[in-house]
Amino acid sequence: MAIIKCGECLNEISSTTKSCPHCGANFEKKPIITFKRVMKLLLISFFIYFFISAVKSSGDIDYSNNNSTIRDNNERAKNICLKTNLMGDAFDKCLINNGYKLIH
Repeated sequence: MAIIKCGECLNEISSTTKSCPHCGANFEKKPIITFKRVMKLLLISFFIYFFISAVKSSGDIDYSNNNSTIRDNNERAKNICLKTNLMGDAFDKCLINNGYKLIH
């Protein structure tokens, strides 16, 4: 317990008192967690989450839907080329000309 001066009337008071006995000034401590601090923390967390998500997804390519489209196109190209009775290099060129793609 220390003696401090009141911020309002400048009289000496105990550091443990909640209000000044002379002028009635309130000395209750403000809460450490304020609305402003919570909002800052949420905003920072929001940006960190989206930054990490963007970095993580930038190198990832989702082939799941893309592969099914490529498979459908490849099947269509094969069916077209099989009807032509082409063989060897001519068959390969027919596939390429009709949109056949390799799946990685």
